[in-house]
Amino acid sequence: MEEAILKKIPDRHFRKLYNMIYKEIVLIKNPIILEFGVSQKAMSTDFFLDYCKLNNGMLYSVDVNDYSKKFISTNWKFIHSRDDNFYKIEKIIPERFNIIYLDTLHKADHIEKIFYYYYPKLIEGGFFLIDDTSWLPYVKKSDKDHFYMERNNEESFNRILEIFYMNRDNFDLE
Repeated sequence: MEEAILKKIPDRHFRKLYNMIYKEIVLIKNPIILEFGVSQKAMSTDFFLDYCKLNNGMLYSVDVNDYSKKFISTNWKFIHSRDDNFYKIEKIIPERFNIIYLDTLHKADHIEKIFYYYYPKLIEGGFFLIDDTSWLPYVKKSDKDHFYMERNNEESFNRILEIFYMNRDNFDLE
């Protein structure tokens, strides 16, 4: 697994995934992963799918855009849907997951809704990963300088902190 992934490390986004996630998931055998958000580049999908292929796992990816032809693999099931279309998604996904990765609508209320709905589907010791919660890349004079994204990500980060402080006996936050 590591060799296949290391070839993709030069990409900044892929390196972020690897550095932050790989060391946490490396011991999961037969992983069942639920991913919200694929995107045109599909870096997280590629990352998780490589892991599933090498560890006899299954990746379920959900996106409003139809990326069903992005990968051909028996280890991947694409679901063309909004992440909050619970009724549709529930008919397709299994009951439990090792990893849930949220990278769709980056707004605090949406993150909270998705987190509370899907968190109970994690197996004990599982990981719920939420992407794009740092506002630092978007502050004034930074390379991404974008006021809306700065405020939005900071609000999302603070909402995650609120959820954590209300539930700190139930999970760890890193």
